Amino acid sequence: GRYGLYYKNLANGQYFGIGDRDPYIAASTTKLPMNLLLYRKVAAGEIDLQQKLTYLQEDFEAGTGIIQSSPFGTEYTVRETARLSIVYSDNCGINMIIRLLGIENIRKYMQELGGTIYYERSHRSCPYDLALYAEELYRFYQQAPDTIGVLMEDLQNTQWNDRISKLLPDDVKVPHKIGNYPGVCNDVGIVFASEPYVLAVMSDGVAQETALDVIAQLSRMIYDAVEQSTEQGMETRRQMN
Repeated sequence: GRYGLYYKNLANGQYFGIGDRDPYIAASTTKLPMNLLLYRKVAAGEIDLQQKLTYLQEDFEAGTGIIQSSPFGTEYTVRETARLSIVYSDNCGINMIIRLLGIENIRKYMQELGGTIYYERSHRSCPYDLALYAEELYRFYQQAPDTIGVLMEDLQNTQWNDRISKLLPDDVKVPHKIGNYPGVCNDVGIVFASEPYVLAVMSDGVAQETALDVIAQLSRMIYDAVEQSTEQGMETRRQMN
């Protein structure tokens, strides 16, 4: 298979990428920037989390999620729809949010954040772009912890913890969003290590079980390197003092 990744340390700005600008099928990873835009509008007072969205036939999409089992016409609050779109990666839920926000507004938002791949019907993105969205999540969290903390909590409690977070210590928080598709296995998130960083890994032409292991091991290697570097830096400062 083919893999691409992008890493950025949010404490010191260091970064590196491998095939990070190459296009990959995004799958559900773009539910992250879509929810970011939603919560931006909540913070701006343009959308109320308690307002109702109606599940319509046009929202139906098979795959992950639980809304697909509801009858058309069922109402959900924006808050519950957003939660389901992250925690259960609900396809119908994200389609309801897309209908609320407007797909062109979502595409424009991704570009405004610095996205290099225009999100068209081919549903492509790249590790660099996904990492940008995760970095924006971190910035947003610093600015409005009460508002975005709701989304952060959802991202930390998804049904999938078999990639970036799998081999990390249990006390390390990892808000993240996975993406699955035949031959595709992705994950993007923030790792709250001693120095927080963002990591995005995308793949193509892979066997899922193999890719899950590859992403988990890559994540652990990067985590260990960050912790070792932080420890060495602290030791150097102690010696200088």
